Amino acid sequence: MDHCCGSKHEDCYGQCYRGVCRPWKIDSVDPDGDGFSPPEDCNDDNYNIHPGAAELCNGVDDDCDYIIDESCLTE
Repeated sequence: MDHCCGSKHEDCYGQCYRGVCRPWKIDSVDPDGDGFSPPEDCNDDNYNIHPGAAELCNGVDDDCDYIIDESCLTE
């Protein structure tokens, strides 16, 4: 068993990102160093944009779910 972030995970491969076990191997390059690589990282030039990021009201898809500012109220 691999240990990832202090917990046991059979399929973790030792890939841990912000306390979350990632059950896949990272094979591609991660230019922004956020722990995610294309295609799951929709903007690999910005550390703050990646799957699971907080969605900010900034006109950008911060969490890579292909929806921009879904948590923002519109008037």
